[in-house]
Amino acid sequence: MKRIILFFLPIVTAMAVFAQAPPVGMNIGDELGDAFWKTTHTFLRDGVPLQDNLGPFKDKLIILDFWATWCSPCIAMMPKMDSLQKAFRGKVEIVSVAYEKAAVTSAFLKDKFKGKHFAFAEILEDKTLVKQFPHTLLPHYVWIKNGRIMAITGSEEVNFTKINAVLGQGSPVPLREKKDKAMRYDDKKLIIQQIEGRKVESLISSTLTKNVEGFPAQTMVFYGDSTKPHSATYLNISLRRLFCSVYVNKGSFLRKRNFVESRDSAMIMSKLSGTALSEWMALNAWCYQKIMPAGKVSVDGFFTQMQQELALLFPQYAVRVEKRKMRCLALSALNGKQIQKMDHSNPQVKTFREANAMGFRGRNIMLKHLVSPLENFYLQYYHYPVVDDTGYDGLVDLDLKCKMGSVTELNAALKKYNLVLKEKDVAIEVLIISDNLSFVSK
Repeated sequence: MKRIILFFLPIVTAMAVFAQAPPVGMNIGDELGDAFWKTTHTFLRDGVPLQDNLGPFKDKLIILDFWATWCSPCIAMMPKMDSLQKAFRGKVEIVSVAYEKAAVTSAFLKDKFKGKHFAFAEILEDKTLVKQFPHTLLPHYVWIKNGRIMAITGSEEVNFTKINAVLGQGSPVPLREKKDKAMRYDDKKLIIQQIEGRKVESLISSTLTKNVEGFPAQTMVFYGDSTKPHSATYLNISLRRLFCSVYVNKGSFLRKRNFVESRDSAMIMSKLSGTALSEWMALNAWCYQKIMPAGKVSVDGFFTQMQQELALLFPQYAVRVEKRKMRCLALSALNGKQIQKMDHSNPQVKTFREANAMGFRGRNIMLKHLVSPLENFYLQYYHYPVVDDTGYDGLVDLDLKCKMGSVTELNAALKKYNLVLKEKDVAIEVLIISDNLSFVSK
């Protein structure tokens, strides 16, 4: 596959075509050797962790189901997977594969499904299978039959009809491949170096390319100093997310803090999921990298240059920041009282924060450090943005033992700190991506 790379330097602009580097991991049709079947994994059986391998399942159709506690579609599929396992008992082995800590996944499932034991097998704290079947999007399903990888799919292919057909008991039905092969990205190299495989020496560089198959959807920013350069790398992301990312010096605009008001909205953003989203990303995602030399520009100046550069590369769009009053889930003082003092922190204690699906702990932190993971992870599917409307900018200690995805449980835990999450109208800064009318009219 060939891709067009636009490589911009301060003096020369060049365009070239390079071959893409091959991805890593196993492929459809590959035979699985003895090592695969003999590798020991931690299985959960009747609530008890046991060491075993996949050997006993070798003569069955195996469906590996990779999931995580933050993946809502994965969780929604679990009752269905349980029913499918029961329907095809003895012929099919569905194996859920989790790579988060067992304490987190076990507590999450116990709370979510009220301690129910599923019919399918469960592998905990996986470190092996995820390397053999690398991926960037969840849910992710690997179908294994007769010792070979027969398919890699999204959730839409996992149903009674398709499984029945694979077992040879119905009309043959093709399985739609989920094209989601993960490829290792080396953050010590430029994107262009990894695509074309040759050494590139450059102090100042900008690289823009369409979607690079295999790279994860990822953002990496390193702030330089007098000896190290500023570096920003955005891999396989939508144009909406790219604009939001380079405007980070003006605020946080991800999730529900941005609006696309363009006739090209279908190319700028997508509300698709699963395999359909992967196919949309292949056509509309971008990789962008900017490197500036050490000591030549401030952090703010670095992001301003990226904003200016993207304005040149995408002149058909106008991007601006403005304040809009909108419905928010606001962290507020309980009963509307003004917070006078809430500094429970001890300056002798080292600042830290940790969060998972079942709680949050922080020492010597600001309230924004709680709001950020709520908006970006645990309440990412809530109807409104999550904002800090307390007006308090001191340091606090927080210890919340609750489901981070439940506003009701969060409020019960926040009550002792005189805090509450409630819906209200708040004027917040948002990013607007619209058509550049002066460009369109030309």
